[in-house]
Amino acid sequence: MRPRRGTHTAWRQIGDDTVVLDLRGKRMFGLNASAGAIWHALDNVESIDALADVFGDLDRSAIEAFVDQLGEHGLLAEGPVAVQDDLPFSEPVAPLVDLTPPAIIWSEAIPKVAATCAFLPGESDLCNQVPTS
Repeated sequence: MRPRRGTHTAWRQIGDDTVVLDLRGKRMFGLNASAGAIWHALDNVESIDALADVFGDLDRSAIEAFVDQLGEHGLLAEGPVAVQDDLPFSEPVAPLVDLTPPAIIWSEAIPKVAATCAFLPGESDLCNQVPTS
């Protein structure tokens, strides 16, 4: 299996944690430091074995469980991914200081923050009012 971050995801490093947004599922996830390091390395490795080699200080079964968890939450690319030779690292893999097992430490729905009738005509009676003179 060649795990890849889904194209429907976005992420930011905030301190030691990584926040991943699932734009399709409208959820956000907080990853601990070791999970964030794995998330950033996903597109740069060819397999779980390669992840285990890069993060040799982490237990392989913990890495596998975390990648499975990402898949269960729909954060990974679906279907087969073409293998490229000499795959360059697009993001540096930082050495792990904290060897806590990788985990999603929180998750929450992304609420609809605001909407405008300009983009949602017919969605409510408020959007269908005719101005009075």
